[in-house]
Amino acid sequence: MSTNQSHRNDPSWLAELATAIAEHGLDEREADVVVLANQLHCEGNRQLVLDIVRDRTQPTIARERAFGVMHGIALAGRTSHRSVAA
Repeated sequence: MSTNQSHRNDPSWLAELATAIAEHGLDEREADVVVLANQLHCEGNRQLVLDIVRDRTQPTIARERAFGVMHGIALAGRTSHRSVAA
């Protein structure tokens, strides 16, 4: 399991990723963001924000805003997976 996959369900890692993007922009953590978007897509999420985050031709601000929505999707998915497992 890759580091990104092991962090996918870690709310502190997701918070740290969001903070890094808010403070420094998308460039430093782009690889993590794209991997997270790919993981969410593989889990069945088909939201447009996943495509926007992965599309380097999109304006940076659009990708950063899309990440904000994707971050919420990741956290919500984490909650729903936990309730299913319980």
